[in-house]
Amino acid sequence: MTSSGTRLGPYRIVDSLGAGGMGEVWRAVDTRLGRDVAIKVLPERFAADQRFVERFDREARAISSLNHPNICALYDVGSDAGAHYLVMEILEGESLAERLRKGPLPLPEVLRYGAEIASALHAAHRRGITHRDLKPGNVILTASGAKLVDFGLAKPLADAAWDVEGLTDMPTEDKPPPLTREGSIVGTPPYMAPEQLQGGQADARTDIFALGAVLYEMATGYRPFEGKSAAALTASILAADPEPIANRVPGTPPALDHLVRTCLQRDPDRRWQSARDIATQLEWIGERGGRTEAAVATPPRTWREWLPWGVAAVLLAVVIGAALRQEDGSVGARPLARLSILPPEGMTIDFARGMSISPDGSRVIFFAGDERSGRLYLRSLDELDATPVTGSEGAVMPFWSPDSRHIGFFVDGKLKRIAASGGLAQTVCVVESPRGGAWGANGTIVFGAGSSGSLRRVSAGGGTPEPLTFLDESRGEVSHRWPSFLSDGEHLLFCSQTAEGTAVDDESSIEVVSLKTRERRRLLGANSSVQYVPSGHILFWRDGALVAQRFDAGTLTVSGTPIRLVDGVGYSRYELGAFSASREGTLVYQGGGLVKHSLVWTSFEGERLGTVGESGFNVRDPALSSDGTRVAYVSSGDVWVTDLRSGESRRLNDAPGDQRDLVWSPGDVWIAFSTALTEVTTHRQRSSGVGDPELLYADPDGAGLFPAAWTPDGAGLIGSLEAGSHISAVRLDLATGDLETLIDSPFRIVPTDLSPDGRWLAGESDETGRWEVYVWSLADPRYRRQISTGGGTDAQWSRDGKTIYYLEPASGRVRLMAVAVATPSLEIGSPVGLMTTTRESGDPFAVSDDETRVLWIMRPEGFADSPPLTVVRNWELLLER
Repeated sequence: MTSSGTRLGPYRIVDSLGAGGMGEVWRAVDTRLGRDVAIKVLPERFAADQRFVERFDREARAISSLNHPNICALYDVGSDAGAHYLVMEILEGESLAERLRKGPLPLPEVLRYGAEIASALHAAHRRGITHRDLKPGNVILTASGAKLVDFGLAKPLADAAWDVEGLTDMPTEDKPPPLTREGSIVGTPPYMAPEQLQGGQADARTDIFALGAVLYEMATGYRPFEGKSAAALTASILAADPEPIANRVPGTPPALDHLVRTCLQRDPDRRWQSARDIATQLEWIGERGGRTEAAVATPPRTWREWLPWGVAAVLLAVVIGAALRQEDGSVGARPLARLSILPPEGMTIDFARGMSISPDGSRVIFFAGDERSGRLYLRSLDELDATPVTGSEGAVMPFWSPDSRHIGFFVDGKLKRIAASGGLAQTVCVVESPRGGAWGANGTIVFGAGSSGSLRRVSAGGGTPEPLTFLDESRGEVSHRWPSFLSDGEHLLFCSQTAEGTAVDDESSIEVVSLKTRERRRLLGANSSVQYVPSGHILFWRDGALVAQRFDAGTLTVSGTPIRLVDGVGYSRYELGAFSASREGTLVYQGGGLVKHSLVWTSFEGERLGTVGESGFNVRDPALSSDGTRVAYVSSGDVWVTDLRSGESRRLNDAPGDQRDLVWSPGDVWIAFSTALTEVTTHRQRSSGVGDPELLYADPDGAGLFPAAWTPDGAGLIGSLEAGSHISAVRLDLATGDLETLIDSPFRIVPTDLSPDGRWLAGESDETGRWEVYVWSLADPRYRRQISTGGGTDAQWSRDGKTIYYLEPASGRVRLMAVAVATPSLEIGSPVGLMTTTRESGDPFAVSDDETRVLWIMRPEGFADSPPLTVVRNWELLLER
């Protein structure tokens, strides 16, 4: 018999600490290390019962696999003279049950301890372990936080279901009953989920129900379910709804009430599906200071409003169709389920650079961050965290091999492939201006390329691409893009884009082509990426929605009318719909639709001061005239000019192609820009809008010249020449059309602005392995100075030449930096951070002449930086609505 002074192996018992659900707990001293420990001993009367010994050993195995600051640590396990024991860290503090006898906890403590308990559960669940007896008595409040104890009832999720014959005796206080009767349900009734009470199998969601009950009691001092007898309590849990927390504690944040009510849903599928989601939401409420907000009776209207409610938690699975009824009234076996994926912390998901779900539906790859510092991330749907893909910095348009084992993507002017399990990326071929890729079962990769406009194919093992399609100029075709294989591997869907096609008309079309015969067939009018799915449909974007059209893969024909599946689906300026589907019935998409951006003046501290010009789609490249009275910018691919004095805006041109890189001439007579159509060309047009654009340069080898600055004498244009992955700084002589190389190196050099005196060129280079801002002397380009220290892009000179402004990456956002510059000696000061914001597109800012304001490209106020990705299991059920 264990008592004070007894020795169990090297441990000397000191005194009793109490009794848990599966044994007595004693304070002891480890005579080898001289430290205090807690020892849990299986009572002698049960030591001879193999069933209890096995359960006791199971607790040892469960705890030994866990290492978390909010879980009581296990030091040792052993037996001595028939006594089985565990050795654990000793916890100084009081149990949550003891604390609750004094009344409810203050809101900050509810949020803090609740998040810690949820975090501990998450760690256990990730190891396949459920606690199964979470209650206030099994939580110890210490100086360092909450500690979850007593895994005496825990069992691995893979264990067989346990037998049920009766209900545990009702405890008279928050202590477990002496022990569960043979064959009885295990747990503590006031905190047991309905499936436990009904003899169902416990899983992580069972613990989540118990956590909701504990949170409710912490916040209110009352248990959510009451009953004077076991039968009454069981009836309450199975049928009654708990009193809203706010009714018991006025002023409670609605978000907390919503969180707890979701935990306490009777249907496990309607609860939170991950304890980490709960921890994240509790932390968010705490960051908000627990402020009370008005209750919402209808779904919130903006991402920013509904994000805190958990719809976009790190991993939120809200099951909305868990009990779909069949015709015979039985419960359907395929529920429609949704979960949301957030980007890595501090980043945004940019679907315009591509995202894709694997054919087997197990993983999603997406781009997060800005176009210079972002990369691809891979997220398994059974994991909570996304991992970066090696070598994918700046990559675009990822796609999967048919066996879901490899990923293709485009980066630095090349098509590359990498194993989904990791490793080094391999180059397949050179690709300029990619427009989507598809990997066929026969080992062929087909991709669209803006440099040629048509589809090309190449072996996945590498080689020289060959044409698959050719543009039909009689139809006005300018691009074939977004290829997608049919299941036979011999036919391919793609989008045929015309110069007149837009996001809202049918001039462009979705077509199918045979890889063997190259015969093409038009299916329907749409300007969108497209994908075939085994349900016998093709998916594409139209009028702000993801739609499905019946498609016969045998006869290659469409029929019926399009079915709108999801409204408000994203759509990029490259006509890429923000969706992807697996062959086993999982869909992923990003909301947001077509978001209009505006030019917005802000202070250097980030305060919005006013909007400039017309809002539009894909606004980019603001450029202020030298006299500061006008701003030129691109909207929906066209050049616009707004008079800052009158506020009048007008379209400068509506030429075919996508305009970018606007540069004013000295005297503001001309605006130079580049145009991307089937190739990149460089033009200028009078800023008055009189006349048509004049061609300045078209590279005979297909390279693109992108303007950065006009020389002070007006005779030349400085810019970057991009040939594949190589980028150099050049000067175009406007009189002769000759091109002079200014700075050439093995690294990429991107000039962005010229000093007012014309002597110094600011720009960026990746020679250090990341983009940094430099200044080069045009008299001797070998002389240069590095300006940025933490990464940098988009350098601009102030009008007086005394300051360089640039953008520094800041955890998925950008920080506006300023550096003092003294010429002609080029003395450089230390960078100073001014404000942090998101980078929307293109060259994103311009500084006013008086250097008191900044012109940014911004989304409407209240629009979230990045809507989450939504994953829909068994999405075909949407076809039946």
